[in-house]
Amino acid sequence: MFDEICLSSGLHYNLTSDQIDGFVENDTTRSQEYADHALVFMVRGIKKKFKQPVAYTFCQGATKQHELACQLKEVIKQVNKAGLQILATISDQGRTNEEAIKFLKTETRGAYIKRNEEYRDDIYEIELDDHKTMKIVHIFDVPHLMKCIHNNLLTKDLVFCMDGNKGRAKWSHIRELYEIDNAIPDCKMLPRLTDRHVVPEKILKMKVKCATQVFSQHVSSIMLFLACKC
Repeated sequence: MFDEICLSSGLHYNLTSDQIDGFVENDTTRSQEYADHALVFMVRGIKKKFKQPVAYTFCQGATKQHELACQLKEVIKQVNKAGLQILATISDQGRTNEEAIKFLKTETRGAYIKRNEEYRDDIYEIELDDHKTMKIVHIFDVPHLMKCIHNNLLTKDLVFCMDGNKGRAKWSHIRELYEIDNAIPDCKMLPRLTDRHVVPEKILKMKVKCATQVFSQHVSSIMLFLACKC
């Protein structure tokens, strides 16, 4: 997994290394620009429950796509040398992250064309130091996907097809359900929903919990029940 975190810009003299910290820096280069973000890479187990940060670099704003792709390759190679097998990489849907993965897939597609092999767009490959290749799937993290769906539905309708019938989901449907539930005295069917979940001006857009509670199976069931009664 990889993501960037915000930092407070500033310079600090490191007595141990006899250098000034606080500039943009990665494993190979160092500039005179002030760093205000750190790009962190973390390994998480699938069969065994563990997580461990393994690398970080300092950047100004978002790391550029080609630089991110190069760092991701190097981290994967080093983790593989340590004896762990990388099956997937995970990030949010930041533009730089999407472009870096797109760049890696384009590279992989080119290698497949040279070998006259069929390429599937759901993987990218990393060439290891022993000239072997590792197939990796990239996944966008579920919490961020939930927030994106939630926030997009506030301003855009969702057109879908179910059982051969075309439908349209609107945020106004959720708000109408909330208002109907609030109008029932002393018997709320959806006690978890509040204005912070439903009313656009009050919604906490960065709270994953609010998005998952709105899209919960319980809310869906109550909406279906009331729709069938109408």
